Order: sequence, then structure tokens, then C-alpha cells
Amino acid sequence: MQEVGGDLHQELWVPAEELEVFNDHIRGVIEIAKVFKGDKFREPESRVVAEALQKHQ
Repeated sequence: MQEVGGDLHQELWVPAEELEVFNDHIRGVIEIAKVFKGDKFREPESRVVAEALQKHQ
């Protein structure tokens, strides 16, 4: 875990060269709990992703 922006925010950083192995080990469903959109947010090209984000506005 990497701490970013203070004690309240932590992110899991996966180096690019390890991303494929990391993804291969994901089990189950990834659930979106909250969405925070910054000023420079652009809507995703993927319809599936856009719909998932829309449910959490």
C-alpha cells in the first residue's frame, strides 16, 4: 500500500511489469464502492465502465 494525500487515503500500487500477474490472481467480482471525479475527468470509452460509474454518482 502507498499512502497518498494523508492518512485517509491509501492505494495499492502495482508496478507495470507485475500487472498481468496481479490481474491473473483477482478472484470474484470487483465492486465499485464510491466514485470521485476530478475536474479533468473524461467519460470512459467503454460503455460497461460508463454504466458502472453512473450507478455510483
